Amino acid sequence: EIISKLVETAGTLSKGRRKKPLPEGLATLDDLKSNYTLKGKFPLHATSGPQRGITCLDTDGCVGGGVVTGGADGKFKVFDTSANKAASEAVKAHAKALTSIKLLGGQDSPLDLVGTCSADKTCKVWKSGGENTKGANTYDLLYTLDDHLEEVVGLDRQACGDYLVTFGREGSWIFYDLHEGLKLNTTTT
Repeated sequence: EIISKLVETAGTLSKGRRKKPLPEGLATLDDLKSNYTLKGKFPLHATSGPQRGITCLDTDGCVGGGVVTGGADGKFKVFDTSANKAASEAVKAHAKALTSIKLLGGQDSPLDLVGTCSADKTCKVWKSGGENTKGANTYDLLYTLDDHLEEVVGLDRQACGDYLVTFGREGSWIFYDLHEGLKLNTTTT
């Protein structure tokens, strides 16, 4: 059942890509350089000490959507670009630096689910849990995936939206049910 769903989704997406023409009036590099303005400045991750800087980021792919950043400090932060503000305070996600981060979408908003990977050999999935007293979104841990032998270096959501795959430094890919966090299969290279 899973394989047929993956094959069907891949076929549908593949057909759509072949027919998709480039939009008329596609912006040139010079247009992009001259049309962007600074929208705001947002405090990010630690900027001093050994655990500083952004190590990964993801966007939801929509104009005016969201951006999520992960840092060497083991935290992630979500930004709502349509509201031009930080949508969450920094969330302490892992004991070590984040290696990959992904907006996994959700029923109500593309910012509802966040996936994080770390040098601590785990991947975690977080769900928006409402607002705190400052009006920022809080994120609650849904589950932790700890099946890799070495650091987890990447994750992605399968296009149909039901599956998650993580990538380990040891060369394995592990497929999970996104909604339940259940391990479905491991592939090694």
